[in-house]
Amino acid sequence: MKAQHKLPRKTKKWGYHHIPLTYGKKDPQWEAITGDGSVLAGLLRLISGYKPNKEVFSRGPDSWISLDTFSIGFAHWWAKTSPPIFVRVAQELPELTVWGYGEEAAEKMKSLSWLTSQIIPRKGKQLHDPRYDWLLCGWHHTSRHPAVIRICVEQWLSSYTSTVDEVMNKYGWSSARTQAGLYRVSNSRGSYGMKKLTKKAVQKTGTVREEIVIKELFEKADLYGKPDRWETICSWDNFEGARQEVTASSLNYYAGEILFTNGKVPGFVTVLDITEPMVICPSSS
Repeated sequence: MKAQHKLPRKTKKWGYHHIPLTYGKKDPQWEAITGDGSVLAGLLRLISGYKPNKEVFSRGPDSWISLDTFSIGFAHWWAKTSPPIFVRVAQELPELTVWGYGEEAAEKMKSLSWLTSQIIPRKGKQLHDPRYDWLLCGWHHTSRHPAVIRICVEQWLSSYTSTVDEVMNKYGWSSARTQAGLYRVSNSRGSYGMKKLTKKAVQKTGTVREEIVIKELFEKADLYGKPDRWETICSWDNFEGARQEVTASSLNYYAGEILFTNGKVPGFVTVLDITEPMVICPSSS
């Protein structure tokens, strides 16, 4: 497969490529989408490394790094977990996919088995493999489409929501901070890992009081061991009060202007005539 558009610039940082470098950049589009003050908005900012004091992110919707073969998006799905996202985009947004990836690739990408046959997942730091130029190029030029962003949010929530709800219901927990903490651990260790570590924290503390268990979970090195992340969760207004139902349909994916972090407008905006903002209501599916 051949790249259909100009490849973004590569920057080597920490032993792997950022293509392009979006780390530590202001991202007005992603900031607007995640700026409604809800728990979900806070979760998305949390996992994309938002720093409120500087108003910058570690990664946004179009992130691509060559860590673990490649890792994409605000949650850095790697080469083994990202194919379902590409497939959904190809199936649900065929016009955009043809424009971004080319007709042949757009058709073949609808098949998960075909796409996974084209990718060799390999963990660790490495430089960009040119065999993925076509995939990188298509992702870069289409991933800031609001509908693609929504697909990514849906995929992220589908990976963790049921397990987070299960754990909170099991122990009778009710705070948004606990909810955010469990999502944060899940994003790092997976749903199974989160359940296992939470159970261990309950056993170690000898209580199910959420403020004690979650603090233990984040602070102890033999558990999750990321106290700074718990401090961040405790400092954000998004996570005050009671837990909330989090659904992808609650966000306005057309909030703000569609822009790369360098301020340029993605080509699909004019080529595909995206002119009318689409406000996605909570009642939609």
